[in-house]
Amino acid sequence: MTAVSPDLSTSPAAARVAPHLDAVDAAIAESESSARMPAPLARRLADAGLLTLGLPRRHGGPEAPCAELCETIELVSRTHASAGWCVMIASTTSTLAAYLDPEHAATVFADPATIVGGVTAPSGTATIDGDTVRVEGRWSWGSGSENCAWFALGCLVTENGHTVTNAAGQPSVRLVLLPADDVRIAPNWDVSGLRGTGSHDLVVDGAVAPAGRAVELGIDRPRIDGALYRFPIFGLLALGVASVSLGIARAAIDDLVSLAGAKTPTGHRRLPRDRAMTQVDVARAEASLRAARAYFYESIAAAWDVATTGAPLSLEHRTSLRLAATHAATIATEVVGAMYTAGGGSAIRADNPLQRHLRDVHVPTQHIMVAPATWEVAGRALVGLDPANPAW
Repeated sequence: MTAVSPDLSTSPAAARVAPHLDAVDAAIAESESSARMPAPLARRLADAGLLTLGLPRRHGGPEAPCAELCETIELVSRTHASAGWCVMIASTTSTLAAYLDPEHAATVFADPATIVGGVTAPSGTATIDGDTVRVEGRWSWGSGSENCAWFALGCLVTENGHTVTNAAGQPSVRLVLLPADDVRIAPNWDVSGLRGTGSHDLVVDGAVAPAGRAVELGIDRPRIDGALYRFPIFGLLALGVASVSLGIARAAIDDLVSLAGAKTPTGHRRLPRDRAMTQVDVARAEASLRAARAYFYESIAAAWDVATTGAPLSLEHRTSLRLAATHAATIATEVVGAMYTAGGGSAIRADNPLQRHLRDVHVPTQHIMVAPATWEVAGRALVGLDPANPAW
C-alpha cells in the first residue's frame, strides 16, 4: 500500500478479503495466460463466501450489506480486476436466491459455497409446457463459466408459439437456473481486457427446468425480506460493475507511484516522482478518484438507510445509485488513462501492471449497466421525466 492509498484495513470487507489477496495475486499470471480464474482460486474464494456475498442468510450465505459487497469487489479488483469481476458476477447472481421459491433456492444453493454465473440478456427462449420450461439458446459473456455449478440465463418466454407478456404488458423475460450439466461452454474468450474472467459463450440445446426455477427481474418481488433485496437487482449489478472499475483505478495510482519512485527514465536525471508533471498527474487522479468513490458510497449509504426501514427505494435513490455507478466507472477509466500516460515507455511493457489496468478498465464501460446511454436515462429522471427504462 502506498502513502496515497486510503486506509481500508479496518473495514469489514478488508477483514473478509485480506486472507485471500496473496492467493489472488499469485494467480494473476496463470489467470491471464489461461483466460480464466484458476479452479483452486475459485474454490478458495467460494469457500470463504466471496462468491456468494448476496446469498441470503436463510440459505447459509453472508447476505452482506451493499457497501460491504461493493467494497469487497473493489478490493479484490485492486489486486486483479479479472478476479474482482468474477467475484462481482457470482455474488450479484447469488441474490437470486431471495427471489426463488425457497424449495428451488435450497436446491441450487444446497451448498452455500455453490458458484452460480450466467447472463441476463435474453439470448435464449424458455417455452412453457405445463409446470416446466424448455430452454434453448446461446449466450455471450458467461463470466467465470468454467467454475460454475449453476447458470442463470435470460430467456424470452413463449407458450403455444406466442411470446408471453408480463403484468406490465411487455414481453416476459425470465432468468432460468440450470445446472452446469445442461449448459455447454463454447470456448471463445479471446480478448485484451479482463482476460482472466473466462467469459465464454454458453449454449443450451433443449434443457428442461421447473417453471419455479425462473425469475422475472423487475416484475417478481423478493420472497425474503432484507435490506439488500430492496435494492433494484439491476442497480445492484451496476454498482458491482463500477466497484471493479474503482479497484482498477486505485491500483493504477498505486502502481504509478511505485514506478515513479523506482526508475529514472532514459534521458532524465531525476525520478519521475521528483518532476512537477508527475506530481500534478497523481494529485488530479487522486482527487478525481476519491471524489467519485465518495459519491458512490454516499449514494449507497443513503439508499441503505431507507432500505433498512423496510421502505422501497424512491426514484431519486435509484437514480442516484445508477448515476454514481456510471460516474465511478467513467472517472476510473480517465484516471487509469492518465496514470498509464504518466508511466511513459515503461507502462507499455508486458510485465508492467499499468498496461493490464488500461486494458481491463475499458471493459466495464462497455457493460450496459454503466454504458454511456445510462447518462441519458439518469438525466431524464433528474429533469422530472419518466426514465422509460424497466431496468432502472
